[in-house]
Amino acid sequence: MDSRDYTCRWFVRPPTAFSIIAFALLEPVLLFPASSDPDSFKNISKMSNQRDSWGWTPAELRKLRGLKSPHGIQRLLNDMPYHLADTAWSPRRVLRENTSHCYEGALFAAAALRVNGYPPLLLDLEAEHDTDHVIAIYRVDGHWGALAKSNYTGCRYREPV
Repeated sequence: MDSRDYTCRWFVRPPTAFSIIAFALLEPVLLFPASSDPDSFKNISKMSNQRDSWGWTPAELRKLRGLKSPHGIQRLLNDMPYHLADTAWSPRRVLRENTSHCYEGALFAAAALRVNGYPPLLLDLEAEHDTDHVIAIYRVDGHWGALAKSNYTGCRYREPV
């Protein structure tokens, strides 16, 4: 399966401007395979280790590639202070400012996953009577894991299961 086969076709509700911004920043690889067949997810795993820069500077690429794994990316997210500002910073600004909130942390994690050879996948968990939560998901050996920035420890890193 080629990365160009991915399109964003799944939403619980119509996309908001917020979600469209996130998807535009991750072009051309987006959320889910165009097929609704569950077997199509079997091929979503670590992408070939591309040496494309995706617009990052050499210093930024060294920092992101130095994270080496989803666990390293999560360690960096955990070390960042959580900020409560009503912002939607780019992954570059998150790296520069070394702080983020839930959405920015997930977007940064997806960008870091991409640099380290994984498809940049985001999942928006919509809440009825609480705030939404956004996570970056990845797949290793057919098992799904998650990266996230949160004030709640239970809403952060998940090993692939």
